[in-house]
Amino acid sequence: MPSNDKELKSAFDIAMERAQKLGDMSAQEKQRSREEEFRAIGEALGKRYLDGLPLRDVEIELGRHEKNRQIVIWHLLSLLLWEFRCCGAYQKSL
Repeated sequence: MPSNDKELKSAFDIAMERAQKLGDMSAQEKQRSREEEFRAIGEALGKRYLDGLPLRDVEIELGRHEKNRQIVIWHLLSLLLWEFRCCGAYQKSL
């Protein structure tokens, strides 16, 4: 039975190692996760702007993301361009 315990322990150790590897994000996965976070921030800010958030408040919100401001702005503008081109928001505002 001791050899069986050793085998079980080895299988457990292997399973734990695999779980740890799955839990650790690679640098590329971390970058994708951060990009997704900034995309969500930029799009949410764009939607709030379209719903009437004053531009000065958009600036204040962007100030909270100073280190990644350009990325957030890129996603905000992407959403606005999409809305104006595809959804007719531009024509509604004329």
